[in-house]
Amino acid sequence: MRLNPTNLGCWFAGFGAYFGLAMMLAWFTPYLIEGLGIEQGLAGKLTALPFIVSSIVVVGGSWLSQRLTRAGIGSRMARGVLSGTSISLGGIALLLTPYARSAALKIALIVAGTTPPSIIYTLAPLIIGEIVPSAQRGAVLSINNAVATSAGIIAPLLIGNVIEGASSVALGYSDGFVICGAVTLAGGIMALILLNSEKQKLIYAARLQAQPA
Repeated sequence: MRLNPTNLGCWFAGFGAYFGLAMMLAWFTPYLIEGLGIEQGLAGKLTALPFIVSSIVVVGGSWLSQRLTRAGIGSRMARGVLSGTSISLGGIALLLTPYARSAALKIALIVAGTTPPSIIYTLAPLIIGEIVPSAQRGAVLSINNAVATSAGIIAPLLIGNVIEGASSVALGYSDGFVICGAVTLAGGIMALILLNSEKQKLIYAARLQAQPA
């Protein structure tokens, strides 16, 4: 049950999304100051921008998923593809960040890279709830959360080592965004491939029918 493809897809999706969030929490403000030369007071205000946008994205994404479901769209599209696409687009935005020519565009790409993936935080429990019996749901959700939030330990340390080991501050942050974008994009692609609760329910139903009475 815990290693079915849809649940693994939630793991990859959550880890990819949280990787970008963790990097943003640890390094966004230092990047604004050290990488872009923004004054500390303004940098502190800009730090709130991803959180404001993320709250809008989570509410809007959840609303859109619900509307799609009510319109008769299956969970594969309304939840799985929506989540995977949002995470993948976030990864692409982070990959493009080092190549932006202006500070404003770099900030916009970082926000675009770390906020759309946050939709998985609300949709993953719904996806898991479709395929996991209520008696096991708490344990599976806890494992899924543990896998996703492990990125909160890995990302800041990894990106910090990359920045410190680079020949310049600018190059270090650029490499960090590329790594973060690649991880996020990989999580989104795996979500697109694996998140299919409808198929998983059919597989479970077939197995139950095949069991001897």
